[in-house]
Amino acid sequence: MTTFNVGTRPDGLAYDNAGHLFAVLGLNEVAELDPTTMAVIKTISTPSAPDGLTFDSTTGMLYVGSDDGGFYTVDTNLTSATFTNIGAVVDGVAANGNLLYLVVRGTDALQYNLTTNAITETSPGIGGADDIAPLSGLGSQAVPEPGSFAAIGMLGFGLLAGLRRRFAR
Repeated sequence: MTTFNVGTRPDGLAYDNAGHLFAVLGLNEVAELDPTTMAVIKTISTPSAPDGLTFDSTTGMLYVGSDDGGFYTVDTNLTSATFTNIGAVVDGVAANGNLLYLVVRGTDALQYNLTTNAITETSPGIGGADDIAPLSGLGSQAVPEPGSFAAIGMLGFGLLAGLRRRFAR
């Protein structure tokens, strides 16, 4: 293993479903890191500057933004990287199901459908656009499921009914 060099300019971090930590390092590398020691376990090179990183639990793949006008699809074994050209410098990337959300450096945000390859502009005119937070998985904001809201509502109604009976006596 190689020790992680803090000066290597990490440009994206993501965990997969198994808790493996991945990072974009330097100007052409995606690496798996030991989450405790930050030692580099293995790497894969990309021909152009990667920027931004996400893991999609639906496809089981890593997606990496690129200065060359698109994004890379990288397997979590770091054995292959396939480039998809969309004609825009992708600075940030987040995944949710079969959808990628791409931040185009300094201008706007796009949605890329991995099933149909359709691109939709979602947020035009974002001056200074840069990076995006994870939408799902480790590192993302936890959002209660609809069932949790229902359970909380039923609990509230139960408490209210109990208080009414108690004070009605």
